[in-house]
Amino acid sequence: GEIDLIARKKGLLVASEIKARQTIEEGMHCLTTHQKNRILRALSLYVSRNPKYTKDDLRVDFLLLTRWRLCHIKGAWDTSL
Repeated sequence: GEIDLIARKKGLLVASEIKARQTIEEGMHCLTTHQKNRILRALSLYVSRNPKYTKDDLRVDFLLLTRWRLCHIKGAWDTSL
């Protein structure tokens, strides 16, 4: 798996999925359950390989780029596996 962007601030580790689509509506339906689970597994692997992050809170954000807009959804889905 791969994660588009990982950032950390004050005990919060955020994995972000970034998609570019023509419209917001198209973008909101582009992530499947399989893709979400793949990202969560990759995040879990990342944390297990970087023990300094094991106590951090986890969040997954979704950034959707359209022609004229950026939509940032914080905590887009549950981080528990």
